[in-house]
Amino acid sequence: MQGSAFLWTRPSLQDIVVPPVVSGAYASGDYIETFQYTGTRDYNAMLSIADAFAFRYLAFLLTGVLNGADLFSWQEQVRRG
Repeated sequence: MQGSAFLWTRPSLQDIVVPPVVSGAYASGDYIETFQYTGTRDYNAMLSIADAFAFRYLAFLLTGVLNGADLFSWQEQVRRG
């Protein structure tokens, strides 16, 4: 099973945030390059990020709920009828 994530780090903290898996670009000191190692080279998880944001936005438009816990509660209510 694979997952994907989106990471935003404020510029003042970028020098202390490091990726869990590093590649040759780690020594370059460039924040973005250090996170560009894709591990297995399976790009599906990376390509799904835009769809994940679109889904969350659509869910917000339909429910008015933005956080995950409340969205889950809404889903359970709909499922139960």
